[in-house]
Amino acid sequence: MAAMWWLATIVLFLLLITCIVFVIYALKTAIHTEDAINVDPLPSAENPDLEDKK
Repeated sequence: MAAMWWLATIVLFLLLITCIVFVIYALKTAIHTEDAINVDPLPSAENPDLEDKK
């Protein structure tokens, strides 16, 4: 009977780790860092002439 508790504990920890890895993977694939540049570009990237005037 004690072995059954250990087995259940190991399975639950593996399930927890799998869920955490899946959430991290889903967040990494959902977030595109290029989108921030496309939506709100840096002023220097938008107008390179401004840097020459400084």
